[in-house]
Amino acid sequence: MGARPPVVLLPGAFGQELVYWNVWQHFLERDGFPVYTATFPRFTLSDHRASAKLLAEKVQEVAAVEDVEKVALVAHSFGGLIARHYLKYFDGARSVAHLSCLGTPHHGTWVSATAPILQGTRQSLPGSPFLVELNDPKVPHGVPILNVWSKWDGVIIPAQSAVLEAPEVENRVLPYAGHWGLLVSRTAYRWIREALDASRAQ
Repeated sequence: MGARPPVVLLPGAFGQELVYWNVWQHFLERDGFPVYTATFPRFTLSDHRASAKLLAEKVQEVAAVEDVEKVALVAHSFGGLIARHYLKYFDGARSVAHLSCLGTPHHGTWVSATAPILQGTRQSLPGSPFLVELNDPKVPHGVPILNVWSKWDGVIIPAQSAVLEAPEVENRVLPYAGHWGLLVSRTAYRWIREALDASRAQ
């Protein structure tokens, strides 16, 4: 089994570097993972396709710095949509060993209807052209995904929209966790750390 892979953390809406991933970054670095954070335009509320292109550049940068072929991605909320678009439409499987999603609105959330002026929120409405394209089964991800969701999310409405059914996906439900609570959940962290470790042996 090789060294632990570098991990790129992808934020959701309102994400920025100062506070969003502090707990997870501490856990990952403590456990020996090189950690990098991605940021996206307009606090991750801009066009998710454009953000996926920026993610492609970030992954290549991290792979070069760490001198590795592949990195791992851990994404919260909208970050998971960006990661999946990158994997499907920017050939991300060449550079990503594993994706973990936390509270991602894979099939949309009606909360996004409260901010229709923003492209990122329009893209995350249930039935949006972006999500129809993203969930097209004819275009596979090509990367194993651990998808952690909660029935008590409160931001993903309906909660089942956070479930992703695909052959390469393992869904795990976290009891009693709110949308932002996933960012401090030790159980979610343990699941994802185990998935990251398992990806080293593949």
